[in-house]
Amino acid sequence: MNEKFFIEINGSKQCMFLQSENTENPVLLYIHGGPGAPEIAFAEKYPTGLEKLFTVCWWEQRGSGISYNRKITPKEMTLEQMVSDTIEVTNYLRNRFGKEKIYIMGHSWGSLLGAITVKQQPEFFHAYIGIGQVVQQDRSERLRIHICLSNLRSQTTKK
Repeated sequence: MNEKFFIEINGSKQCMFLQSENTENPVLLYIHGGPGAPEIAFAEKYPTGLEKLFTVCWWEQRGSGISYNRKITPKEMTLEQMVSDTIEVTNYLRNRFGKEKIYIMGHSWGSLLGAITVKQQPEFFHAYIGIGQVVQQDRSERLRIHICLSNLRSQTTKK
């Protein structure tokens, strides 16, 4: 199975790519980073092999990739909205493939979205897999700025 399609999720047309060698396999929802950085193109160029073990859904979130719509307002791009969208996508996949539970994997921003979603609806998931897990984002950003500025200062004093 290699399928691209759109469905309406909470009033927004969103794109999904499904890949699987056997649709009886467990379902894996992959939540990309960014926000706004779909990863299906990377998976096509550098295959993950996940489709051998799972029915993989590469979901392009509201406002991202092929799901982008310039009419989407900032009020529609909240964490609460994105979690609600993730739950709706999860339910779509559970119903379509007749699974009580699915797996969820999040990368970077998707790791935050996935962790919050699983915390809200743990009964929908076998397991959560975080890649480049977001932890203490505010502290992380401040530390990154501090390191960059320190490096910049040290480079200018060397001249």
